[in-house]
Amino acid sequence: MPAWVSAYFAVYITFTFWSLTDDIKNKKGAWWSITAEIVSDLCLLLAAFSFWLSSFRAVVEQALLAFFALGFVLFVIHASLVFRRQVIADTELSLQGKLFVGFSGTALVLLFSGPLLWWGFSASVRGSYAGT
Repeated sequence: MPAWVSAYFAVYITFTFWSLTDDIKNKKGAWWSITAEIVSDLCLLLAAFSFWLSSFRAVVEQALLAFFALGFVLFVIHASLVFRRQVIADTELSLQGKLFVGFSGTALVLLFSGPLLWWGFSASVRGSYAGT
């Protein structure tokens, strides 16, 4: 695994741990929302790790598609709920503010989680069905 990939995983895991710790301390989300985020991150990390580590892929290969599918579905649901709660329901933001925050927030989430989603998709779907 290249050093930049290891650095990405380290930053992603560190940021996720910090974010979850902050959410739990400040009670920013319901228990089911925090649980969904944890399960989503774990499933997507397993799928992405299997893209880079063939020995790990051999261990989880049978459940790889299920891990990625569950992680992706929970990722989309959680992101949608957070978007609704933090952007749409905010009464202090104007429509232009909501559009700016919504688009920039979505772009940052996709930028930060994009490699994880792509590697997971590549390992589980493309690797299983397209043979790549």
